[in-house]
Amino acid sequence: MKLIAQVKLDTKPEQADALKRTMKQTNEARTYLSEQAWDAAIFGQVSLHKLACYDTRAT
Repeated sequence: MKLIAQVKLDTKPEQADALKRTMKQTNEARTYLSEQAWDAAIFGQVSLHKLACYDTRAT
């Protein structure tokens, strides 16, 4: 069973900007990991972690 909660954050402008930057970086990291996974045909969590974790953190 999945539960989803929709919330609205009450942030100051500088907090909202920081959150947007964080979300952008997270999405870029996910895209990079996805590309690495498909290129190497590796989809298991542990194998993918070994393949790309340190590269992802460095970028």
